[in-house]
Amino acid sequence: RGIKKANPDLMVLAWIGGTNKAFGGRVDLGSGKVIEEISRVSKELTLLGFDGIHINIEPLYNGDRNFLDLLRSIKKEGGDQKILSVAAMKWRFFNLPHIWHSKWFWDSVYYKEVGKFVDQMVVMVYDTAIPLRKLYIWYVKTQTVKTTSTVAGDGNSGPEILIGLPAYDEKRFTHRPDVENIENGLYGVIAGLIDKRSNKSTFGGIAIYSYWVMDEKEWKSYSRLWVESTR
Repeated sequence: RGIKKANPDLMVLAWIGGTNKAFGGRVDLGSGKVIEEISRVSKELTLLGFDGIHINIEPLYNGDRNFLDLLRSIKKEGGDQKILSVAAMKWRFFNLPHIWHSKWFWDSVYYKEVGKFVDQMVVMVYDTAIPLRKLYIWYVKTQTVKTTSTVAGDGNSGPEILIGLPAYDEKRFTHRPDVENIENGLYGVIAGLIDKRSNKSTFGGIAIYSYWVMDEKEWKSYSRLWVESTR
């Protein structure tokens, strides 16, 4: 409430999430009781003053029906007046018969299904294991084009798409901070929005993961490439 008082126009969402039990975590989407409890807590949080809920359960199988049941339940409990946002897996270019691919990438069909229940989808365009700068920029561009156009593919405006870009510096196999970073990500998003195949009506902006680790250099890149270019 203090945040809303300081900035009435700011939308504040409550985060609910965890690791999917199907992959060793604690969130059991196959349990009706768990779905009921998450829905109940979501409603309580919105009654406390949050503008909506952001669901971040990872990873999620492409086509996971239990996740759709959860979204349906939350929407039913909370009504349409509150925002329902989800962290979305990356859009997939092709189908590989491997569990790793199925749990981190969603096809267009599933994107549309999830989009029917939510107001906002935050695409996690990081942890790609891409080793080359230009290739990552192209990848972000393509994710921007495909996700914005896919959710609006039936002629409706669709949910709002936010492109999640990385600011963290941890080096691991799936993340190279010299390649996956705010500057390269922004180049990719801008290129995606210029592309005529994208649907700008569904694009809502970028989501920085995470803003509290942004340094002065990164904020300058953000200001130069994004703030000034969108004025």
